Amino acid sequence: MRNFAVLIFLLTILIGCANESAVKLQAGASKADIIFTRGKEYFDSGKWRKAIDVLSEYVYSYPYHDDIAGGTFMLAESYFKSEQFDLAAGEYRRIAQRFEDSEFAERAEIMIGESFLAASPRTDLEQRKTETALEYFRDFITYHPTSEFIDQAEDGINRCREKLAKKEFDTAKIYFKLKQPESVVLYADLIAEEYNGTSFVPEAMLLKGRAYSEMLELVDSAVKVFEEIIRDYPDTETAEEAAELLHKIGE
Repeated sequence: MRNFAVLIFLLTILIGCANESAVKLQAGASKADIIFTRGKEYFDSGKWRKAIDVLSEYVYSYPYHDDIAGGTFMLAESYFKSEQFDLAAGEYRRIAQRFEDSEFAERAEIMIGESFLAASPRTDLEQRKTETALEYFRDFITYHPTSEFIDQAEDGINRCREKLAKKEFDTAKIYFKLKQPESVVLYADLIAEEYNGTSFVPEAMLLKGRAYSEMLELVDSAVKVFEEIIRDYPDTETAEEAAELLHKIGE
């Protein structure tokens, strides 16, 4: 009985070794394919963290595999989806530089800008990443004028400019509260010049008019600003506010 038990034990070891050898043989023949497929399955099912773990191994272990461009793109997308925007930007940049002739190149370039914009902090903090995103979107339009992603690039530019304009407008409001009208006028003019077309221009002009109205010698300038707002931005709340302020001056 004891010998039989020993025999069973030895057979179990032999079978285990055989299965392990089979797995190693399969892995040795197509390990890159196996890892890529597993990573893609995680990616397709939205399991971003697991996709990152598997695709990272694939990308850095098999840099010359047939599916490396697609694997790198999925890794970048997984970082972006999991809100690891700085890491996403790095992987998107890798695709744009190394796989510039692949089907993923243009999409990766536009996503570099998206990653920097998504990573930028609230507007009371430094906006270098927003400025970097703006550069990427503008460069994209310059170098890919017929791309299918042009609309996204233009929208990205608008979003960046809105955020940068808000930062300047927030600063102008601070100066207004501090009763420094000259600084308010300076920032309002900067917004109108640098961020023309953004939603903050009429608001900045309204603040400029209010700043002028607090300086008795510049009331006429305030009237002019309010009239311009009513003319240029009719049927808006800003125009209504300008009209009310204009009425108060006339009383």
